[in-house]
Amino acid sequence: MLELFTSEGCSSCPPADALLAKLTRETAQAGQHVYALSFHVDYWDDLGWRDPFSSSLASSRQRLYAAGLPGGAVYTPQLVVNGHESFVGSNETRARRSIRAALARSPVTNLRISASAHGAQLTIRCEVTGSVPARAVINVAVVQVTARSLVQRGENAGRELIHANVVREFRSIPLAGPRAAIQLDSPKELAPGAHLIGYVQVQPSLEVVAAASQQLSQ
Repeated sequence: MLELFTSEGCSSCPPADALLAKLTRETAQAGQHVYALSFHVDYWDDLGWRDPFSSSLASSRQRLYAAGLPGGAVYTPQLVVNGHESFVGSNETRARRSIRAALARSPVTNLRISASAHGAQLTIRCEVTGSVPARAVINVAVVQVTARSLVQRGENAGRELIHANVVREFRSIPLAGPRAAIQLDSPKELAPGAHLIGYVQVQPSLEVVAAASQQLSQ
């Protein structure tokens, strides 16, 4: 599970955005179960350019990791792998090493997700099998697979930026048993091909033990 914390207002972020897209593409082509999310934080928004994909939720999630991981840092671009390792998001060597290590471990927990639309809402049904953690949450995200933006001001002024798996909606609920149902608003103006990504995260270690994805019908 890859979680990138990024911003269009940060000149150091485009290489990390490009790396996330590259890793997402390559692992999908290889049939590897690697799931990626791009969280656009909002604390850069007052520094020359308001990121159209930014949210306070993304910033809050990054602060959650800062409180729980060694170092306690908040910065962009930051990549968190499986909830327990973080580093500069453009560090390709470390990212690939972390992905290899994660894929080498045999999962003991599995997750299945499905979604159905009811007007402006999505109902996501989750089923956890295998070893069900005693203390865990289920996170679900609706992601825009590809997003483009022409930045007008700030550190990236004049650049067209391309993003992969941008989080448009996100929710986290306690895992009270092997099954759960989660309600999410269906994002407006979401491009065709959007995906739903869910993952199980143990508390308080924040380690991600299972993940799954599904394409949303458009």
